[in-house]
Amino acid sequence: MKTPIIQLKATLPSPLRRLADLAYNYWWSWTAERISLFSTIEPTVWQACNHNPVALLESVAHERLSQIAEDPHYLKRLQALAHQFDHYMQEHDTWAGRIAPHISPEEPVAYFPLSTASTSRCRFTVADWGYWRETTSNQLPI
Repeated sequence: MKTPIIQLKATLPSPLRRLADLAYNYWWSWTAERISLFSTIEPTVWQACNHNPVALLESVAHERLSQIAEDPHYLKRLQALAHQFDHYMQEHDTWAGRIAPHISPEEPVAYFPLSTASTSRCRFTVADWGYWRETTSNQLPI
């Protein structure tokens, strides 16, 4: 069975396939430069997809993706950000590695920064945050 990332990559022009790796990791949302990698593909579709890069890549016309795949400026930006992403993902000396070395792909934990919840990318209700605060203040694993 193919993973969603592999399935998305198969639909993208070859030079843009790294976009799938970025789209499936919230790392893309941390800076305006990374966000613009997706928002500049097709701004109206980006808005219609509520700033969801996976939905954008699945929805934008193949002709537009082919056009971007030939844009040397865009490809240079993509390559630079993909390189930064790869470095980030391969980093071994991390806060989590020092504080919680037991966290691994076999024993993952979910991470929901407050800045994510305050955007249209991820919606939480006040009740959700009340539960979160209560649970974390009691030192229960999440």
